[in-house]
Amino acid sequence: MKKAIYNEQVKTIVFSVLVSSAVTVILCFFLFFNEQAADNNMPQYLIRRIGQHIYETNGVIFLDQDGKDSLKKYSLWLQVIDEGGTVVYEEGGTVVYEEGEPTALPTHYGYIDLADAVLRSDAIEGYTVYAGSIPRLDGHVVLLGCDSSLVSKHVFNLNKSNGSIFTKCLAVFFVVSASVIAFFSYRLSRKITIPIGKIMDDIARIQEGEHIDVGNDKDGKLFSPIFTCIEDLQAALNENDRLRAEWISNISHDIKTPLSTIRGYAELLADEDYNFDPNEIRMYASQMLRSEETIKDLIEELKTSQALADGGIVLKLEETDIGELVSNCVESSKAYIKQGLMLTKTAQVAAKDEPAIRPDEIESRIVYSQLDTPIISVDRNLISRCITNIICNAFIHNNSDVRVDVTVSGDSRNASIIVRDDGCGMSEQDLKHIFERYYRGTNSSKVNGTGLGLAIANEVVKAHGGEIHVSSKKDQWTVFEIKLHAGSLSAVNNT
Repeated sequence: MKKAIYNEQVKTIVFSVLVSSAVTVILCFFLFFNEQAADNNMPQYLIRRIGQHIYETNGVIFLDQDGKDSLKKYSLWLQVIDEGGTVVYEEGGTVVYEEGEPTALPTHYGYIDLADAVLRSDAIEGYTVYAGSIPRLDGHVVLLGCDSSLVSKHVFNLNKSNGSIFTKCLAVFFVVSASVIAFFSYRLSRKITIPIGKIMDDIARIQEGEHIDVGNDKDGKLFSPIFTCIEDLQAALNENDRLRAEWISNISHDIKTPLSTIRGYAELLADEDYNFDPNEIRMYASQMLRSEETIKDLIEELKTSQALADGGIVLKLEETDIGELVSNCVESSKAYIKQGLMLTKTAQVAAKDEPAIRPDEIESRIVYSQLDTPIISVDRNLISRCITNIICNAFIHNNSDVRVDVTVSGDSRNASIIVRDDGCGMSEQDLKHIFERYYRGTNSSKVNGTGLGLAIANEVVKAHGGEIHVSSKKDQWTVFEIKLHAGSLSAVNNT
């Protein structure tokens, strides 16, 4: 963005200089040097060869026909002056020279008059005069003149005291430069300030919750990246609102389900017309407690997610054998999954439908291996929760025949934890948003949950100064890798 503005400024300066120079040249030409362009037959060029057309026969001087045609073509006049300054021949002019007859042109020139006529336009009123020699007549001078409105002469005097043309041209340049710079500066300022004003309006409208359309504004090259960012921000906010609404709907459903269970059993127990045996009471009470535990877990997950996002959780770091910790997480995950399968089996047996996987098969479906036993300071509870969530997700969001491999490796300062499954994988869209709060993947539509499990796992690892990465291939596999570093953990702990 800075480079684009800098380039625009450079372009403005270059254009200003070029336009100022061009306009100055044009103005100076019309103001000070405006004259009809002469071809090579005009006086200043014709004088060099007009002498070749002048002859003398028996003491009489005359101009040949080609010379007369050249004079007539351009309305020129010609005079031949002898050594004494007397005009001895004239062609053209106001009155054709004849001996003893008056003429509008001088008939005699002194040295000063001749020099003045040659050096200055209008020395002979209305005419510009040029002088040349005659090859065949030594001591004679030929004068060639034309209308001074067509061809004129200018004397350049660089004396500072009398305001020369050079000074005038310089003044014109400064005036033109100031005007051109002002014009281009105005254009540049509008090119910058108008989009900035639009950007501020768009941000204000987004802040008020309005939908904006910046399609037309993106045509401007200078600020098109900013408008693209605003458009992306609008899309992200809209998507976030959609995810939040969907998440609230899921949370409401996840809370209503155990509440309905509690209410149903409570209404049964409150029925005075029915006598319960102790076994039924214990079963109903167990279901109610399990439903209450589900609600409590949901609330705890919400609190943890918000606390991690706000930085409100202080890590309780302990020197921990990562291999042992992950091994315990694997066993906890097995127990949790078995419990879930047992509940599913009870419900399916009641419906006379056997589950696709038996709880005793879980032992062979989760395989743990350890290459090294790194010892690093971590918050045991949070890291355990993170790893357990990832392992359990592999079973919750995949087919029943999924296999999960958990591997730990590392050294005294680094630990790597890899959880790989051979399940249904994830789409590219899911991979982009997998660690976002409230996001639930396309294969999670039939699975209860807050959509915060992996977001919490991500926040936990970041809180430890570590990294978490996920890669997946649709319908083949998914791999989560967690990297923890002792140095970064110390830095986090100190802050």
